[in-house]
Amino acid sequence: MVLTLVAAIAALLLPTSLARAQDFEEMAVVFNPLTKRSIDSATLALGLDKDQQEVAKDLYVGYRSAMKTGMREMEAKGKALMEKARESGDWEAIRKGQMALAKEMFENVGKLEDRFNEDLKAVLSEEQAAKFPAYERARRRENARLIQLMAGEAADSIDILRSLKIDTASNEELKTLLNEYEMSFDRIVSDRLTLLKEFVNKLTGGDASGEDTMKLATEHLPKIYEKAKAGRELNKQTARRVVELLPEADKKRFQDEINRRSHPKIYRTTATGKKLDAAKKFEDLTDSQKGTLESLVASYTRDTEAANKSWAEAVEAAQDDFGGNFAKRFEMDESAASKKAEEAQTKRREVEKQTLERLEQLLNKDQNERLPAARPEDEVNDDHDLTEPDFDKDAVKDWKDDAE
Repeated sequence: MVLTLVAAIAALLLPTSLARAQDFEEMAVVFNPLTKRSIDSATLALGLDKDQQEVAKDLYVGYRSAMKTGMREMEAKGKALMEKARESGDWEAIRKGQMALAKEMFENVGKLEDRFNEDLKAVLSEEQAAKFPAYERARRRENARLIQLMAGEAADSIDILRSLKIDTASNEELKTLLNEYEMSFDRIVSDRLTLLKEFVNKLTGGDASGEDTMKLATEHLPKIYEKAKAGRELNKQTARRVVELLPEADKKRFQDEINRRSHPKIYRTTATGKKLDAAKKFEDLTDSQKGTLESLVASYTRDTEAANKSWAEAVEAAQDDFGGNFAKRFEMDESAASKKAEEAQTKRREVEKQTLERLEQLLNKDQNERLPAARPEDEVNDDHDLTEPDFDKDAVKDWKDDAE
């Protein structure tokens, strides 16, 4: 494939699957573009009325069009660089050219968002304008969710409560906690973004060689990971306190979403889970089938929760040990954390296999044929580096699904 110009940077920070993405459109999210979620955040933080919401949407359409134009231009320039390199054999020149183009794109994206913000401010009341820092904090939290260097860094309690539509306005203690969290997390993520910007500027500026690039990574990434860990720990602490303040009916929903966002590769619905969910809705189950299925779901839930917990603990231990030090990245395969993760993955696969076999035995032929087909992406796998960051796939989907 053609190496995208962003991949030179992305390879240092992003999951291999995204850094090698065939779909150039996916690579746009490397630059943390505005999405419809960003507009929703502005609406909530600023209290936009219907007319202002329409203005914000129109501004977003213009922003997205300019953003996509810039991405297409960058892709064309990147391909031209590759063709030139093939002819000359000067691959160092292509690397430097890609870095220069990436730097240009980072700067252009920043200018586009600045322009969006200024145009939006122009339609705000004085009272709304005073709330603009709250929207900027929401954007920084959104940025922290985009590339999760430490598992749990993306578990934003404020966003999770909103997405689950859990009422917080009537609980003064919870409101106070969330206000404190918002300010504390913003200080951490602001420092993280400052360090990341400094790293990217040095990485993409000047005539740094490939060796210099790794030296820069060795110098800067541990500092960035330190802030990521601080964000993870604050999120964990806040989530524990939030759970204590929630109604009993909301506690599990909230904790499940914390787990999913913290470890999206682990806490996800697999093919077996989807088949169980589908089977529970069958209207032609006998009383005997219903009782057996209920027992099967309970044991599946219990066993997967135990395996997932062990797996997640192993990932966090590996990330703590790695801490952005690339010299350690290639040692992790033999670590205690890696072996613990392998054991948990094996256990999880066994649970999936045994549960599916029992489900298929329980159902008749017609019922089995009505179960959803398994997809490769729904299987439990261990094809990722324990130290590899998690990328917000919801953000990728939002960006690709948004219509101009």
